Amino acid sequence: MYAIVEVNSKQYKMAPGEVVTLNNLPPRKKKEIEFKNILLVADKKEVKLGSPLVKGAKVTGEIIKQARGKKIRVYRYIKRENYHRMIGHRPFNTQVKIKGIETGG
Repeated sequence: MYAIVEVNSKQYKMAPGEVVTLNNLPPRKKKEIEFKNILLVADKKEVKLGSPLVKGAKVTGEIIKQARGKKIRVYRYIKRENYHRMIGHRPFNTQVKIKGIETGG
């Protein structure tokens, strides 16, 4: 069984027991997390496709680690203008272990 979940305008495939790294999730004190924006739930027998969301479905997980990722470097350059800048940032990543998927009936 797996589910396609929308988190921060990005789609992730999640299955029970899997560890997923999510970008730009704000820091949380709780260890439990619940996702309700489920776009698709698939089983060996059937597929539930939402329009746009699957009603009553949810994915539960446990936060394992919250840390900053590797530095992303961005080089800006405009030719013939003598302009070049190197900037960068480190995105905030959260690792989540998926506990279960509820299909919502």
